[in-house]
Amino acid sequence: MIKDRPLFFIKAIILFSLFDALCTDIGIKLGWVTEANPIAGAVYEWSILAFYGLKALLPLTLLLLYPVITMRRFHQWLITMTAFIYLAVSLYHCVWMVYGWYVHRLI
Repeated sequence: MIKDRPLFFIKAIILFSLFDALCTDIGIKLGWVTEANPIAGAVYEWSILAFYGLKALLPLTLLLLYPVITMRRFHQWLITMTAFIYLAVSLYHCVWMVYGWYVHRLI
């Protein structure tokens, strides 16, 4: 059993966020996708390094604030749902990357 479930999910969010940044970067460079978030898209156009930093900064801030937050059931629910949404986004990235690789490999 996971001893500190919210902390586990916060760490998962950090990994999923970085995976999202990597897949988005690869997809944009290959011309398969565009960044749907206008703020992240503007940051990506300005600096790819800043884009990765932004993707890492938000969940890392949550990790740093975690020890001082009074964790309520609602907060735990939000963290858990965020992790599962990021999991779904990561699976979606895996699907389009495999599909893109398969389609472009055949051409």
